[in-house]
Amino acid sequence: MEDAEIKKTIIEFLGTKSKTKKMFYLSDIADGIGMKKREIKKAVQDMIEHGEIEPWSSGSTTYYMLPGARDVENL
Repeated sequence: MEDAEIKKTIIEFLGTKSKTKKMFYLSDIADGIGMKKREIKKAVQDMIEHGEIEPWSSGSTTYYMLPGARDVENL
């Protein structure tokens, strides 16, 4: 799968799942689209740089979400 296809698939996955869950581990995203973490890592980093998804770190764990999905009052 090419980077453009991976990015589109990630956005679709996050959009579909965001109704029940807002933040995902990288491994959750990889499992959800049927790929391995190392296969999507470059695409995810590129998406972060272009503002297509946002990372959030708890200090020990990094989560990924669609822009604006984080509800800071309920963390």
